[in-house]
Amino acid sequence: MNTENLLPSEESSNLTPEISPEISELETLRTSEKELREQYLRLAADFKNYQNRVTKDIQLSIELTEKKILLEALQSLDSLDRCLATSYQEAPALQQDVSLIQKQLSDSLKRLGLEPIKIQTGDLFDASYAEALTTVNEPNMADNTIFTVFEKGYWLRGQLVRPARVVVNRHQDMTPSDSPDQSA
Repeated sequence: MNTENLLPSEESSNLTPEISPEISELETLRTSEKELREQYLRLAADFKNYQNRVTKDIQLSIELTEKKILLEALQSLDSLDRCLATSYQEAPALQQDVSLIQKQLSDSLKRLGLEPIKIQTGDLFDASYAEALTTVNEPNMADNTIFTVFEKGYWLRGQLVRPARVVVNRHQDMTPSDSPDQSA
């Protein structure tokens, strides 16, 4: 038997791969990259689920708010229906019922957070919460004041919903072209 073939030769020992530190580090980086990629995909999926949940919650909140508003308004609509179904012998009775319905609707809107802008004739005009429809020239009133309120304006929890629509008193200033000719 030839024992020479049984002993490992120098050539065969070079064939067994030896793991270098660079290869080990590369495998570690690949494993780390794979874990980070999986973590990123999980976070992206979680974020997408969060977006969907928030969108659904917002839509539900809008629907509940709409329902609350409609239920409040329906009370007044029902009262108007009853008012119209009644035959009135006198105009004051009709006026009283309509006045009660107006109060009922106002109270409903107030419960929802709607408040009228407190503005009246004689107040100074402020364009931040009032819209001038036109002007008049009333000499007995101060310049740039409210002559009349055409439509009330409203705040909703401190934010302007609709400006008041008003007529503003403006004194006409005489401009040089409007003054009588002094040279004649």
